[in-house]
Amino acid sequence: MIMLPIKGISTQEEVMKRKQALPKGMTEKDVLQLIEHFENQTDDEAIAEDEAAFGEDRCTVMEVPTRLVDKVRAMIAREIKAKRTKTA
Repeated sequence: MIMLPIKGISTQEEVMKRKQALPKGMTEKDVLQLIEHFENQTDDEAIAEDEAAFGEDRCTVMEVPTRLVDKVRAMIAREIKAKRTKTA
């Protein structure tokens, strides 16, 4: 395990003792179950899970140059707004 330095904490033991904030709505038990799921998952199971998540025809995943991200988000927002006004 690689431990990165944290300002104000000098030892690895102090880092390990530091309590991290949990994602909203999750308990420590939820996080531990999620970790266990991914640690015990086979490569084939992981691939199948990824394919299921990204297999919908309605969405695609692509790389966008960082300088264009705001423009792409604005275009998507305009498209969503236009569809909502057509169906309303």
